[in-house]
Amino acid sequence: NLSDRMALVGSDQPGNDNIELKRINLGDSPPPVWIDALEETQYILSRLRHKLDSLIELHGKHLTRPTLDDTSQ
Repeated sequence: NLSDRMALVGSDQPGNDNIELKRINLGDSPPPVWIDALEETQYILSRLRHKLDSLIELHGKHLTRPTLDDTSQ
């Protein structure tokens, strides 16, 4: 099995210009197990960014309200 570090090391074979895929046969092995976690994390982060933007907007509205009354919007 080829390690990630060795896959990035250049080979001596001429005409092999794709540095990131040197000596890797993509058909042999399944994708790494962390791929699913990465996709899930990216999805969660996108939702979190949206919620943070909403929170910042709501916080700004509360800071600029004319009275200190909690019932006013």
